[in-house]
Amino acid sequence: MKLREIKVRNFRNLIDVSLPIDDTTVLVGENNSGKTALLDAIRVALPRSVAARGTPFDEYDYHMSKPEDSPQTSEGISIDLWFREDKSDEWTDPLMQSLTEIVQTDPTKDLDYIGLRLSSKYDKTSKEMLTKWEFLALDGQALGGRGANPANLGKFLLYVRLFSNGKGGRREECNLTKTISQKLWACNIAIQGTASQNILILSAKSTSFLDLTRNRFAAELNGISVSQ
Repeated sequence: MKLREIKVRNFRNLIDVSLPIDDTTVLVGENNSGKTALLDAIRVALPRSVAARGTPFDEYDYHMSKPEDSPQTSEGISIDLWFREDKSDEWTDPLMQSLTEIVQTDPTKDLDYIGLRLSSKYDKTSKEMLTKWEFLALDGQALGGRGANPANLGKFLLYVRLFSNGKGGRREECNLTKTISQKLWACNIAIQGTASQNILILSAKSTSFLDLTRNRFAAELNGISVSQ
């Protein structure tokens, strides 16, 4: 199972971002361009456990376009994560049986998908910020019926873990909020202990630094085209 697309709306400085994810994805940008915000969006959408859910946002996470805006008047945060097979019948039978209520099949491509949305918006009735996790149909609408069972999130999280390559080749849980400055950092999204997705984060403060880093880490990037 691989994360193949991220959609973020109104989270910090990410107003409306849609990012396809390949086996290796490189993010390049100056400080405060949204690299860390994108990683934090993944982190908060995938809590370590159901018990750790709570409310993952603070008031500064809500994008506010005007000085007088507040989280209560904002349009609210939406983070969509789409996991997809790369080939038909790639996902194992145990996974399919466990997550059958939330797996969606595209009949034209014969590929299975799982979409997860974390949203947070002020509810005028309860007068509170309403934060919820929902699994999605292929059209982006929240699933109903058994697909809306809260127990589905706990089952799903058993198949999703965030890891990084630690010292000496050891695997350590990745701190996605780590400050990244002029260094190469790799985070692997691992499913059931098997690395399946690399996200390389490169912070470039200037074009000259970007050119220098391209040359220095050419071997690590394996010829990947890096663009700003």
